Amino acid sequence: MNLIDIYVISHKPYKMIESELFTPIFTKREIVPSDYNILCSDEEDNIASENSLYAEFSTYYWVWKNREIPKYVGFFQYRRYISFKDNVTGTDNIDEVIDKYGWNEEELENLLTDCDIVLPTSLSFRMLGMGNMWNQYKLWHKNEYLNEALEIIKEKYPSYIGDCFTALFSTEIYYVNLFIMRGDLFDSYMTWVMDIFDELKNRLNIDYTVKDFAYLGERLFNIFLVNKQRTENVKIKVKQPVYLRENNSNGIDFWIGDSAHIPEAGN
Repeated sequence: MNLIDIYVISHKPYKMIESELFTPIFTKREIVPSDYNILCSDEEDNIASENSLYAEFSTYYWVWKNREIPKYVGFFQYRRYISFKDNVTGTDNIDEVIDKYGWNEEELENLLTDCDIVLPTSLSFRMLGMGNMWNQYKLWHKNEYLNEALEIIKEKYPSYIGDCFTALFSTEIYYVNLFIMRGDLFDSYMTWVMDIFDELKNRLNIDYTVKDFAYLGERLFNIFLVNKQRTENVKIKVKQPVYLRENNSNGIDFWIGDSAHIPEAGN
């Protein structure tokens, strides 16, 4: 079994970072050239038909159901990564990024030493003038989804109630559904969050054309983190996010910025 699998999710063709640490995975087979032997999350046991609701979570689900989970599992996105090194800067030279951001086995082993979860820098709602996570969600998203999710947690996972309010009243959020996580924690997370999603589908009139579960999932993820820090003392390391963007020369720039400037999940 591998120490870690890091999947890079893509819903369209995009320049991939060629590191032996990264496993590309596409959300549907039809966007992959026929001669490519590459993973796609619309095969085997999947929820790809609801990708417009789940976004990244449909790929999490596929990995959870169809792949052997190693000691650690991670998910990046076609234009969002996490640097394994600290104090990094941007670049327009794709040939130097493996060393620059530490995307190699040595840096990865150092990163995972005494660590359960790796996350990108958090977003500060105080900086955005929104107060806390709950206020921001109510301003931008469907509040009934979060309210009903809290009711489900109260009924089915009552030990999480205090953690819900600790997370939701926080001025910080770990954002955009990027992480590396211990494999057993990933299994616990997926069991918990998919149960909440399934129950929401039973209770509410869900709009399947909008990525509402991806946005809600960002908040649920933070609740899960608070619970595991409280109950299991999980150790989290925070690293800088690396954002890829196409430039006017048909190349890629690697931009380092705080998470406030990185779009939400599914974008």
